Amino acid sequence: AAIQPIRLEACLLETLDLVEISSFNQYSCIATPISVTMDEVWHPDFQVSVGLFGDKGVGKTRVFKNLCDELEAAAQILRTQDGSIATLKLELEGRRILLKLKDYGDGKLASFTRGNRSGVNPFEVDIFCLICSLRQQHSFTNLVNWFDAVCQYGHREARGQCLAIATHVDPAELHRNLVKEDQVREWAYERGCAFAATGYRLQDDFADALEEVVRRSVPLSSYPIVRRGMCLKQGGWRRSWKARLFVLEDSGIIRYYHKSEKPRHIKGQIHLGTAQRVLPGKECDVVWPAGVSQDTAFGIVLPQRTYFVVVEDEYTAKGWVRDIKKFIRN
Repeated sequence: AAIQPIRLEACLLETLDLVEISSFNQYSCIATPISVTMDEVWHPDFQVSVGLFGDKGVGKTRVFKNLCDELEAAAQILRTQDGSIATLKLELEGRRILLKLKDYGDGKLASFTRGNRSGVNPFEVDIFCLICSLRQQHSFTNLVNWFDAVCQYGHREARGQCLAIATHVDPAELHRNLVKEDQVREWAYERGCAFAATGYRLQDDFADALEEVVRRSVPLSSYPIVRRGMCLKQGGWRRSWKARLFVLEDSGIIRYYHKSEKPRHIKGQIHLGTAQRVLPGKECDVVWPAGVSQDTAFGIVLPQRTYFVVVEDEYTAKGWVRDIKKFIRN
């Protein structure tokens, strides 16, 4: 029998615009979630978040623009104070993949290495594009710092889901470069990273490198995690709304975490084998956070309590409800 596509949601914290509101590192959703307008024909099997990182002046904006020109867009480019976000379509081995591409701008490494307390949260990224300019010796040196930060603070598979990108490889301007392309390629391969080069336009092998790292990220055959994504969950005691990383495993258990999938960050779990049903947002007896559409919310009804959950958009909510229903026995 043919293998059915597994639906996987990436960690898309940029759509929630989280802000630290106390010394206890609690978060509150203060912005209206971004809605992705999908047409009636093209529905993705997977959703993957791709982040562009690098020092100032290495060419992140050029890489972002070239990728937007190369791939078909599923929604308009969104400009925020934290960077630009594009939603792009990619088809790979018969599967449809929605790429959430974000240019994180300049000066993000310090906040990255502080352990998610502000700025960049590495758990919102599936694929890390680490960009180095061949015209800047220090940007090549800093690749080590970027890579070490990804390995330390990123998700468990982050090390193998890095794409090192060398910019400014235009033949007419190679005399201006301080770093050789082969140096960056060798550095990437030694660490198990994919490698690509680009100039004013994407090089011929850029698409192959991107597809390679997407294959590492996307479970085209099987994967123990059915769906993963950031949600707002109402607490069982204080009834306040907190951002939680939800991970639906193929065992039928949803584990939710504070910041990452590390054991010390787990806040609880939901055994879907005991769940009775899933309610759409409009049927839930709860006061949703201000500005939240009921179409982006749902409730998981268990004998002991009902878990009320809000996600980024209506499309994501339907995906969560569909996958949760697969594990409800009755």
